[in-house]
Amino acid sequence: MMSAPAAAPEARLSPREKVAYGFGDLGSCLFWNSFMTNLLMFYTDVFGITAAAAGWIFFVSKFWDAANDPMVGLLADRTRTRWGRYRPYLLWFSLPLCIAAVLMFTTPNLSSTGKLIWAWVTYNVVMTLYTLVNIPYTALMGTISPDSRERSSVSTYKFACAFSAGIIVSFTFMPMTRDLAHGDPAVGWQRAFMVISAIALPFFLLCFLGTRERVVVSPTAKKTPVMEDLKDLVANRPWLILTGVTMAFVFFIAVRSTVTNHYLKYFMVAGQDAIGVSIPFLGQQRWDFATLQRWYQTADQVCSLVGVLIVGLFVKRMDKRWNFVMWFGLSTLCTIWAYFLKPHQVELLILTNSIRALAAAPLCVLLWAMYSDTAEYSEWKNHRQAAGLIFSASTFAQQLGWGFGPAAAAGMLDHFGFVPNVVQTTEVLDGLVLMMSWVPAAFGILAMVVIWLYPLPDRRVREMSEELKLRRADAVASVPI
Repeated sequence: MMSAPAAAPEARLSPREKVAYGFGDLGSCLFWNSFMTNLLMFYTDVFGITAAAAGWIFFVSKFWDAANDPMVGLLADRTRTRWGRYRPYLLWFSLPLCIAAVLMFTTPNLSSTGKLIWAWVTYNVVMTLYTLVNIPYTALMGTISPDSRERSSVSTYKFACAFSAGIIVSFTFMPMTRDLAHGDPAVGWQRAFMVISAIALPFFLLCFLGTRERVVVSPTAKKTPVMEDLKDLVANRPWLILTGVTMAFVFFIAVRSTVTNHYLKYFMVAGQDAIGVSIPFLGQQRWDFATLQRWYQTADQVCSLVGVLIVGLFVKRMDKRWNFVMWFGLSTLCTIWAYFLKPHQVELLILTNSIRALAAAPLCVLLWAMYSDTAEYSEWKNHRQAAGLIFSASTFAQQLGWGFGPAAAAGMLDHFGFVPNVVQTTEVLDGLVLMMSWVPAAFGILAMVVIWLYPLPDRRVREMSEELKLRRADAVASVPI
């Protein structure tokens, strides 16, 4: 396919600004990866509450997380400052987020009831502050440039930094909890998160300082009622289709990732202390479950980073919808291949999963770039901007997916008869294989079918961008001096 024309000079972003924008997600994902991979272990093994109590905190709080995303989006859309609408939230709430996160990983000397209250309060405060930083930050991508191709490029930087944060957390967080403990695990966890917060804060501030909102509110624009904005949202057909695709994509990831450790431990290692693995240039090695899990996840994150870095080469030459189907098709095929793997085929498992991760990572870039296109479509159709609501409502859909996806996986695991720390039955092992292969693949196939209904090819987006550019210029020219 022919390459798209270059972006107008005023719409182009320097690599420096793209990196600055990506720093915002690096800071966010230092928190997110730490929360998602380590918080449950902290609550049960260090803080001292039961897994059931922690599970209820996560599950019930998820509904608040999902509800406050659109509220923050609506608030950000109505914010007016000399720094813009979305950037100020990085300045205002990043330090409170860092402080609250340290408190969440602090173990106070309280009764069991007191600890439970502390956990409920600190977790919900942290997630609310995270929303106040991350929702406006994400919406900023819709206003950083009026050009769709530049926003696709910015999305690449965003997710490159996100996966870099995942690599950092994987390699450093747990060792820090050990090395900084000095005999007290609670102190080690608290100090480890002090380090994470101290690293994240400068990245938030660099994002604020290094970016600019180019798609500004029209001087003649008036604030609209909230219900009118919500009405426009549900009438935004491209956004509705993309939201359905996103939920299928989240289920594709969530079901598989929820049971990955169970699959590695009970199917691949299969009750042995260690298994033989042949590593290129290193020869034969013996890996226990923890070693297998570490290198499996590391390879996953590194290949995801590579996938994010190369997607830009394809976006410049191929429509985003075609890109989406190509990458998702490859990722789904690799997911199905897990059905045919046998126990102890570790090398083949890591190889196919690495290809799957490399192919799945560009989907994140493409989805967020397409969401920015739906925000532009909303402005083109309704003659007003609502990027904050568009992106926050999109995050709402993801929150629901991440709430119900793992719950569904846990329910299936229980249905198959899983019992921890014993040799599993054939039914359980077959169920684990299905949840690593055909179950997520079904959601992948569904997403690829639904994406064909998406009505905004890149050509149409460029046409809207040009029309909006003229509208904005006319609106500025019409303002009395």
